[in-house]
Amino acid sequence: AAHVTEGIYADTWAGRTVVFRQFACTGGTLSVTLGSDERLFPGAQEVEAFAGGRLVSSVEVGPSRERIMRVPLVRGQHGACTVRFVVPRTRVPARVEPGNADTRHLGIRFVGFRVS
Repeated sequence: AAHVTEGIYADTWAGRTVVFRQFACTGGTLSVTLGSDERLFPGAQEVEAFAGGRLVSSVEVGPSRERIMRVPLVRGQHGACTVRFVVPRTRVPARVEPGNADTRHLGIRFVGFRVS
């Protein structure tokens, strides 16, 4: 079944909020591969996942490594499963890294999504 995402840039970086919506959803588990960057975040980044307004999962992603976050998919109205990801802390590369011209507020990289 098809899915859409909102809030992810072409280079896989995202800001504070990302929405994932799976159509014709029967439930299951969403496995999200997340990544960070030690130049931007020398410590761990927290990512929270909400479904139906409830916190259903949270993980910490260490600098310069990838981590898989597993989120339960709950069928909602019109047969879709919607997950809202929140990254409490963002940084602007242009303010943190000398010579970097990127003025986006970045939080975490969403490298991949898999539904099972």
